[in-house]
This record gives sequence, C-alpha cells and structure tokens, in this order.
Amino acid sequence: MATAWREQFRPTTYGEMIGGNRFKKDAISWETPPPCLLFAGPPGTGKTSAAMVLARTYLQDFFDPVNFFSSNASDDRGIDFIRSLKSIARQGGVGVDRKVILLDEADSFTSQAQKALRQIMEEAHQTAIFILTVNDVAPLHRAIKDRCVRYNFKPHLDHEAEQMFLKVHTEKQLPDQWKNQYRNLNRLCEGSLRQAIDLLESTRKEDDALEEGLKSLSHGLSSAALLVVGGEYSDLAAQLRLEVERGMTRFSMLKGLLPKVRGLYDDPLDYYRFVSTWGDFVDKVATWPSDDYTFVDYFVAKLIEKKEVKKDE
Repeated sequence: MATAWREQFRPTTYGEMIGGNRFKKDAISWETPPPCLLFAGPPGTGKTSAAMVLARTYLQDFFDPVNFFSSNASDDRGIDFIRSLKSIARQGGVGVDRKVILLDEADSFTSQAQKALRQIMEEAHQTAIFILTVNDVAPLHRAIKDRCVRYNFKPHLDHEAEQMFLKVHTEKQLPDQWKNQYRNLNRLCEGSLRQAIDLLESTRKEDDALEEGLKSLSHGLSSAALLVVGGEYSDLAAQLRLEVERGMTRFSMLKGLLPKVRGLYDDPLDYYRFVSTWGDFVDKVATWPSDDYTFVDYFVAKLIEKKEVKKDE
C-alpha cells in the first residue's frame, strides 16, 4: 500500500521540523522530557509531528508500539478509554524508564474522562510521558492545563512552508512551474502543511495544474458566497461539500467564505444574521464530533433556520 505524502515527509528529527521553534530549542536541551506536555494550535501546524519527533529522540532504539502509545481522542473520548489507559500508563517502558503516550485532539475528551485522565497523569509521572495535542485549549480542565508544559504551534509562515514544498518538489520531481505558486498554496491552506501537501499529492502533475487548482478553490468559495446570499441552500451544501472533497479544512472554508459574503447583502441585518451563524460554527470547528460533511450540512441547516426566523418576525 502506498504511503501518503504527508506521512512520507513527516519529520523524524528536530532538524527536519518546520516551525515550532520554541519547542525545538527547549526539547534539544532536555536530558529527559517533562512528564506532561500540551501542544496547542490549529490543524496542520506540526503538533503531532513534534510529539513523534520527541518520542523518537527520547526512546531511540526502543521506539516501538510497546513504548510509544498513540490515540486520537476524537475517536476515544469517554471514560472507558481512560480506564484502559490507566493500565497502559502504569506498565512503564521496556528498555527505557518511561513510555510515551500521545493523546491527539485531547480537547475532545468528555468532562468525566478529563477528570480521570488528570488522576492518571498525577499517578504515572514516573512511568509515562504524556503529550496532549489540542486545537483549542478552552475545553480542557484547568487542572490538566496546569500540569502540562504548554507550547503553542502557529500556522506556518510562507517562507517556512516553502522549505517543505521545495523538498517535496525535488523528491517527487514536480513541474518547475509549480514553484511560483508555493507561497499562494500556503496562504490558501492557512499555513497548514498537512492540507497543502495533500493538495500537492492529489493535483495532476502538469505545468499549469497547481495554479488552476488554487484558482478553482478560491473561485469555489466565491460561488458559495453567492449561493448564501441568494438563499440557494441545496446548491450551497453541494458546493461546500465539493470544497471539502478538494481538501479544504473546516476552518479554511469558513475563514475564506466570510470576506466573500461581506458586501453582497442588500440588507445589513441579513449580513449580521449570517455572521451570527458563522461565528457559532467557527467555535465548533475544533470540537465537532462527526465528519466534515455533517459539519457542512448542519451549517447550511442553521442558515435555513435563521432565514425562517426572519420570515416569522
């Protein structure tokens, strides 16, 4: 089975990491990592990659599934998972003092699960290193945040992302004309290397294909904005689903849609009704419990609901 490019180009050493400079400087100086770490930031900014680099560096020859346990908390959010984690943490490492436990998207844990996790983190600090990644720190209990050394990961700057794109470009022998679009690619993907590399992989390898693809993504949101204002909700749902299929993240979709909608409404009150719904869904981006398509459907359903409320006023 072919390995996705995002995995092929995932860093394995601190030197290969793009961004996360404060974390890298501190991590290189550690004789042993802190028992609890919290990596916060938007999707695609290198949180999971940083955790895996730390695990590889600390565990070295003992980097294997016995000593490195990884789970996506958006799939395992409840108390039953935390109870199973308790025995994993207590077992400790094989060949090393402590195993590394990575809990991706830990902001998805239920309140009950977080309380149990806090206790495990307190009890297992001599046998395990916990690394939690979150898109949003707000849903985490203060007791968990206070136990962790926190690092914030930001969207990649154009020159940082370009380093990675040029590495991919060389190894995958991409068309030379694409080099002119790499900074535009980073901006369209809101600094998410994961999304950008997925786009590079999925785009046909022809000279003008990347530029055409970027224009198409931008044009797609312009079309969606016109459908919002026109109240053509079935077509709007289809257009936003298409953007998801093209690799656009929930946050990028919402962030790109707002400026295109602004100024299209004749009645300013209609615009503010839209912004009210838009803002609610920006808050839901990181904690949405289902897939992207359901996110789109619910967003459109709420726009319809606001329109029906206006009719009744």
